[in-house]
Amino acid sequence: MKKIITLVLALMMLMLAACGGNADQTTAADNAAGEAGYKNDVAVSAIRNAVAAVYGENYLATMALDAEMLEMSYGITADMYEEFVAEVPMMSAHVDTLIVVKAKADKVETVKAALEAYRKDQVENGFHYPMNVPKVQASEVVVYGDYVVYIMLGTTENMDADEATLLKEFQAQNQLGKAAIEEMLTK
Repeated sequence: MKKIITLVLALMMLMLAACGGNADQTTAADNAAGEAGYKNDVAVSAIRNAVAAVYGENYLATMALDAEMLEMSYGITADMYEEFVAEVPMMSAHVDTLIVVKAKADKVETVKAALEAYRKDQVENGFHYPMNVPKVQASEVVVYGDYVVYIMLGTTENMDADEATLLKEFQAQNQLGKAAIEEMLTK
């Protein structure tokens, strides 16, 4: 009987993970990515350009943030990174955001925690236009070696769909950017 209960609980946990429980979008695969072999010499501007190219005219995060704004908005201080690029939309009706931080080797977890705290606050407390709620929920923090990325990008033609469908579509949109990043950083 204990084996059956254990099996049922394990299956329930797998099903919950497969459904994309939104409490923490950092997946086991993403965590493993941080431990895998990634290049450590790619300029964050090159990563940004590769991501922007994937989205083309749908790349709406076109306003660059400076170091002061990065610290004020995300809690990432200059002693935590070697370089960064952070872009948000110019229009408040959009929420698209790309942050790529090349963290100092001993600050990767600190930068990750800061971005995850920001993401959590946005999901739980942020005031967003209703159309943006699924995109905010689909946002992700991903680690690629010393690079920590916050990604919330993309668009859909299906804005009339239910929230669950939109969440899946925006998760798929983020995957496009993540694939471009992985291609840039994979050894």
